[in-house]
Amino acid sequence: MKVIVASNAPQGRAVAIPMTLFGVGMAYVFWSRFNNSGLVGWFDALQARGRGSYDETLSFLLSLFAVALATGAASWVLSLFGVFAGATASVPRAKPASLEEMLAAQRRVVLRVGAGLFVAIWVGGLGAYAYYAERTKHEMQATYQPVDVAAPVGAGVPLDFVALRGKVHPLGYLHVHEKNEQDGTFFVPLVAPAARDGAVPVHWFVQLEGSYMPDLPPVVRGHDVGGTLSQTAREAFAREGIIVAPDAILVSYVATDEAGNVVDSRPNDWIYFICGPAVLSLLILVFTFAAWIRLGTGRLKE
Repeated sequence: MKVIVASNAPQGRAVAIPMTLFGVGMAYVFWSRFNNSGLVGWFDALQARGRGSYDETLSFLLSLFAVALATGAASWVLSLFGVFAGATASVPRAKPASLEEMLAAQRRVVLRVGAGLFVAIWVGGLGAYAYYAERTKHEMQATYQPVDVAAPVGAGVPLDFVALRGKVHPLGYLHVHEKNEQDGTFFVPLVAPAARDGAVPVHWFVQLEGSYMPDLPPVVRGHDVGGTLSQTAREAFAREGIIVAPDAILVSYVATDEAGNVVDSRPNDWIYFICGPAVLSLLILVFTFAAWIRLGTGRLKE
């Protein structure tokens, strides 16, 4: 006997399209948090204007909530235009599977998802280290172009690796860190060594990570990796009276030893790229094993 049921194609679109939209929105939020820009950067700046500081996690969560609202609104508009509607089609329904077959199929899905996540985590972690190692290698072999920090930045001139002869701005620098934590990001404005007036515009900013501000050498080496000075940082500098030039560039600090040679940090930093994937993969294995065991001993209620 053939059993006729309605096709679930429209219902599938009603689930797939919102999930795709939300996935794209989440990727944008993660990108914004990583670059301190976009929607997350706007929430950072909004908090800083109101109370002089901001919580990065709160901005991240608010951005996810905004993306969820936007996804819901977009799905509602699409439903008004009949995107999720459609004529149902009559198709034969297969004979229901037995309990054992259903549990076996679910266990296979759990194993595949767990294996996929495990591989993705390690590919991402090792890929990030490969990128970091290659970047460090380029920094060690690069020729650093001397730059006058007091002069406007020349348009169209490639300045991937620069040697900046300057000093920290007389009014100081910006240290962004989490509450009750010393580790954070330093944004250091550089001015000419002879500069005494804090009212000069700053064309070059150096970004470095750590728990304390190191003594910068007379010639600071920087690598332009595409970072930009966030709106929050610009407003914080403005409150301190530091003028950010319209052509200001943010470069990543390249550490050097006393002889001026670039420090090879790869032997010490590789562990950071291993610990994260190791912890995440262990959690994935635990949850996958627990779900697999549960499905093996589970029973469907009548």
